[in-house]
Amino acid sequence: MALIKITPEELEQLAAKFSGASEESQQMVSTLGSGISNVQQNWAGVSATKFFGEYEAWSKTMTGYVQLLQQISTELKQQAQKFREADVR
Repeated sequence: MALIKITPEELEQLAAKFSGASEESQQMVSTLGSGISNVQQNWAGVSATKFFGEYEAWSKTMTGYVQLLQQISTELKQQAQKFREADVR
């Protein structure tokens, strides 16, 4: 039998931190995206095309990071619930 030295509450607190980080990161991605949109309106040419093409890939990476933080939060909450259920048995 595994020895678990962490409480469900501790897992939930950590889950809340990940969820908060996800929300903050999403806000930052949105703010940065708005800034990029403003720049895009005033920048043309080969270098602009190259940059904005690369930014599209970077944007997907940032969005993936936001989603990953939320997934970690969800998993921690699920584990906390499993610990609670195991304690009841």
